[in-house]
Amino acid sequence: IIESSVVEFLGAALPNDRREERRVPRWMPHCIDYIEANYATSITVRALAVELNVHPVHVAREFRRRFGETIGEYVNKTRLRAACNQLLTGVDRLADVAATNGFYDQSHFVRVFKAQLACVPSEFRRLVSQESREDVRSNWRVLAPHRANKNFRSRTST
Repeated sequence: IIESSVVEFLGAALPNDRREERRVPRWMPHCIDYIEANYATSITVRALAVELNVHPVHVAREFRRRFGETIGEYVNKTRLRAACNQLLTGVDRLADVAATNGFYDQSHFVRVFKAQLACVPSEFRRLVSQESREDVRSNWRVLAPHRANKNFRSRTST
């Protein structure tokens, strides 16, 4: 998150002589696919830019403009969606859920979880009863908002 914010800050400080792109950049769908495939690993803006063959400042700026959040925030939300699904479907220990989904440790997982969802993972697990687990799993729009938007692919593929 810090690297993403620093790169974005540098991009904002530099003069922007070019016109804004109106269409979604061709690399954006690959960017989202890369993040969703590699969320459990450490993803930096620089590594993502190398993968996309685009300048890091441009990646950070366009991503923020399109999604209203930094790449680091999006990665954390992707990790949280996967962790929520794992909490709903299994009885894994919180430390295992944290490690599986790319969090540094259990305390980092709990801190990010609480900041985003206003409860701790163990509370979340308790609150979601067996009957409602199927309802939550079937409502994947809540757990994967960018994938749930049917127009996202058509918008990003132009």
